[in-house]
Amino acid sequence: MNVITISRLLNSGGKTIGKQVAEELGYSFVTKETIEEVMSQFGMVDFDSVYESAPGLLDRMDQFQEDMIQFMKRTIEAFAVSGRVVILGRGSFSVFPRYSDVLNVRLWAPRDTRVRRLMDQTKNTSWRQCADDVDAHDHIRTAFVERWLHGHPDKANAFDLTINTAKVPARSAVRLIVDSAREYKALELEGFSTLDSIEVDPILLKTVESVLGR
Repeated sequence: MNVITISRLLNSGGKTIGKQVAEELGYSFVTKETIEEVMSQFGMVDFDSVYESAPGLLDRMDQFQEDMIQFMKRTIEAFAVSGRVVILGRGSFSVFPRYSDVLNVRLWAPRDTRVRRLMDQTKNTSWRQCADDVDAHDHIRTAFVERWLHGHPDKANAFDLTINTAKVPARSAVRLIVDSAREYKALELEGFSTLDSIEVDPILLKTVESVLGR
């Protein structure tokens, strides 16, 4: 598989698992910082203020913010076209809904598990506060992806592989993803596109490859 996207709920282990998958496959690991490094070179700065906006604010974005979101999508496409990447979050699964050379993975865990993990991570003894933080994070991210990227992270059919990290240990999740990527590297599916069909601005692609150190 040429590209793997990893969508994850808060405290479902996405960053750790995604990094290990990339290392195992010899792929580049693309995080929000990687994407923002490219975007900043084209004057698109402070994207987090858009991505973390409360749902009600999403309908009141100005043209510059809308342009920023569209440029983020083009940047994600450029990373994918560059090949051999694991892209973490940023709604990247919704950019490639039917591509035979992209494996879209969803990592999740039950709410209570993720609240307990947040409590352990932050040393916060307040269940209610951590539960509110988890709920707010989930709501904001889901609203953004649905509103601007037309993706549905809560629907299983939006993904090729879904893993419950409360039941599946991280090392096993890594193995599942790596094995799936290797097994279906040359998969051809009727009615699916390939990354070769995406046109990317050559300057943007060159910038992406520079950031990846290629």
